[in-house]
Amino acid sequence: TNVWQYQVNNTDAQIWKIVRADDDSYYIINKASGLYLDVNLAIADNGTNVKLYDRNDAYNAQKWYFLKD
Repeated sequence: TNVWQYQVNNTDAQIWKIVRADDDSYYIINKASGLYLDVNLAIADNGTNVKLYDRNDAYNAQKWYFLKD
């Protein structure tokens, strides 16, 4: 399932749970579906598709890092 940018509609589809992974990264999980925010093929390039997917520990596609600016 692709992720869309959408106006606020007060549904669980727009609520996310942030869960710490085993390292310094985090999983971002959608409340409505229970699916994980996933970068297609774990490629962090501009224009890469971001989607929802079942948990998959084979790649780092679902691990997110929060950086201080």
